[in-house]
Amino acid sequence: FASLQSLSFDFQNTDAHRELTEVVHMMAETKPHLVIPSVVNRAQAAVDNVSSFWAEPKDTGFFSPMVKPVNGKAPEDGTACGRGTHFAKNMGAALALTDLLREIYSIPVYQSRPSQQTSAFLQVTMADKYSSLVTSLGRLHAACVWEEIILEKNIPDTWDQATKVQHPGTDLERSSDASGMPNTDDSRTAPGSELRTQAASADVPTEAQPAQERSDNSKTRISEDNIAFKNVQTLRYLLSSLPSTIAGFFHNLGLGLIGKRRMDHYQKQNAAMVADHIAKSVIGQLQFGPPNSTDNPRMRLAYLIVILSSFSHLLYEPSVDRPQSHYLTLVLSAFKRNQGLKVIKGVCDIFVREISVLTPPESVPETEKDVSARLTSAYGGIKIILAFFAELASGKNIV
Repeated sequence: FASLQSLSFDFQNTDAHRELTEVVHMMAETKPHLVIPSVVNRAQAAVDNVSSFWAEPKDTGFFSPMVKPVNGKAPEDGTACGRGTHFAKNMGAALALTDLLREIYSIPVYQSRPSQQTSAFLQVTMADKYSSLVTSLGRLHAACVWEEIILEKNIPDTWDQATKVQHPGTDLERSSDASGMPNTDDSRTAPGSELRTQAASADVPTEAQPAQERSDNSKTRISEDNIAFKNVQTLRYLLSSLPSTIAGFFHNLGLGLIGKRRMDHYQKQNAAMVADHIAKSVIGQLQFGPPNSTDNPRMRLAYLIVILSSFSHLLYEPSVDRPQSHYLTLVLSAFKRNQGLKVIKGVCDIFVREISVLTPPESVPETEKDVSARLTSAYGGIKIILAFFAELASGKNIV
């Protein structure tokens, strides 16, 4: 039912979806060997169906030809054109199925003594399947974040406001507020929010501004019945919802890798393998090609801040009973073993170089745009990284 082609793109926001996740969660607790393999295999199939989107990322955006307003005409030809419904339906199915997996690994419906609780991961041996799914979802996560940043740059401001996604609740992730720090109160807002009001005119010379203003005014008058607008509405919801849901699933899966009971060597080996793939997927997101090779520093910083915020929420387990959070030790150990800390240091160097280029402001060439926004993003990224290392070095959070 969760992967039906007839479901709307925003099915995740409906009461039917919430009831479905609760039912599947109860079924998974009572008959995990029947439910979990089916959900994992269907999720992998849905992600593979959109592999042309995340397997070969593009600097200019995969869906850009479908979202550029062209005054009522059909969108331009492109790789995604002609298969828009295919991508939308399968991304929606991947979203719904990943959310089911996130729910399956959340707090048990049927409470029991901690010593008697058995993780869903340990009840069904599917480490190879989880590893493959984690790798695919990690690449899909990176592609969605980058694609949404490009999408926000290519649409008029009025469309930006009309299609802004408002996710209910305070689920794990994601982006940054004006200071660049993770937004824990509304963590499923769209990435790169600081880019929206300036995206349309960021690369336009000053003398061309009147012509640009006339162009923007003509865009804002485009009817919301336009094909491109409907594409933006659908894609923006999917592109912003998938990363937050994927991060939530990775977090819950990381928690479920270690059970309360004593584990044998084979179970520990499986848990370590999946944790290794989670760590590698995060490293792959930080080293994702298009944002790291773009000549637009503002977009690169926005992408890195979103990924860093996502990783911070993935890695630690907040607790209302303790003043400090507990890190997922198995994932953190795998992240360190795969040189992840050096990768984060390299990302920090990117932020530092950006600050050194833009300070003092008087020395910056007049051709440079959005200096204040770029400085804010750079300082915010450094703040996230320093907060991560500060908690890591305290020695009180590793469990």
